[in-house]
Amino acid sequence: MTTADELLRRIILRASLVVLLLAACFALMDRHRFPVAIIAGGALGLAHLRSVGFTAALVAGGQAAQGGSLFFLAIRLLAIAGALFLLIKIAGLDVLGITAGLVAVHAVTLMEGWRGRE
Repeated sequence: MTTADELLRRIILRASLVVLLLAACFALMDRHRFPVAIIAGGALGLAHLRSVGFTAALVAGGQAAQGGSLFFLAIRLLAIAGALFLLIKIAGLDVLGITAGLVAVHAVTLMEGWRGRE
């Protein structure tokens, strides 16, 4: 049985590899902003995963979900949403690329969770 830290570390390593390979494939297709958007979406997905993992570790450690921890969870989610807004509106990154990066991270998370269950 693996611990939560080992599982999170393995997810981060494999998701980073998948996101970089996906971005490299689209870079070979001569798409300009799409690979950057995939990497940005993957980074946002990993940041969200770390945030949820931190909150889950607090709750699993025996601490109740107090107002302070829920407030900081809301602040972290707001920061991720703000970064997403800035990447789309100001940097002009492709929404589909950001979505592809997020989906890649969540797919790796599901696969590692399934593998860790066995």
